[in-house]
Amino acid sequence: MKPVVKLGGVGPGTPFYDPSSFAPVTTARFGSSGRNILRAPGAVNTDLSLYRGFRFHERFNLEFRVEAFNLTNTPHFSVPAANVSGGNFMVITSATGATGAGDERQLRFGLHLKF
Repeated sequence: MKPVVKLGGVGPGTPFYDPSSFAPVTTARFGSSGRNILRAPGAVNTDLSLYRGFRFHERFNLEFRVEAFNLTNTPHFSVPAANVSGGNFMVITSATGATGAGDERQLRFGLHLKF
């Protein structure tokens, strides 16, 4: 068995880790790999918030806001398949939402009147 090599592939036919670093368990025994040696791809977001205030007379302030979540629309990939006997071993085949509601770009506009 060779050491674990991270390839970084995403999608069918491109493993995230080298599958030849692992072997199926054929008998009841302890394995030779360490604990927590594998890491899934991380989730990176670029969030941005811009606002501008406008003053009307002495009493009224109007604030315009624009907020963007996941501005670059970066996908968040799920963990590689862990079944050694399966056909997609160490292959990432899906994406997952970072917030549970999806990882698509979200824009929010708002007005805030203070008096």
